[in-house]
Amino acid sequence: VKMLRGEDIPLRLGYVGVKMRNQQDITNNKPVKVSLKEEREWFDNHRLYNKLPPGLVGTDTLITKLTQILFKHIRRFLPEIKKEINEKRRVVQDRLEELGSGIPVDEHARVQLMWTMVT
Repeated sequence: VKMLRGEDIPLRLGYVGVKMRNQQDITNNKPVKVSLKEEREWFDNHRLYNKLPPGLVGTDTLITKLTQILFKHIRRFLPEIKKEINEKRRVVQDRLEELGSGIPVDEHARVQLMWTMVT
């Protein structure tokens, strides 16, 4: 309980206690929804963990916290990634314009291009 509260070793993002599925549950193909329900009941009925404030236990809590962290990370770095992509796109577009139009696909147009180059 002290660890979940961050009293022993404090972490910037805190701890989340989860009750993992055991190997027998995995082997028996127990549905994840059932395991999550059992986890919630286990924490609700535990003599110590049921007294903790919300947000410290459960896979649902962990999912929520990790999703928030991911969204913050995406919001932080997405503008930089978009800028880099646009810069590279601009460089490629400039290079394509520098190279000009490609060789025609149509055979008649290719013959016409060859005559133009020869004369």
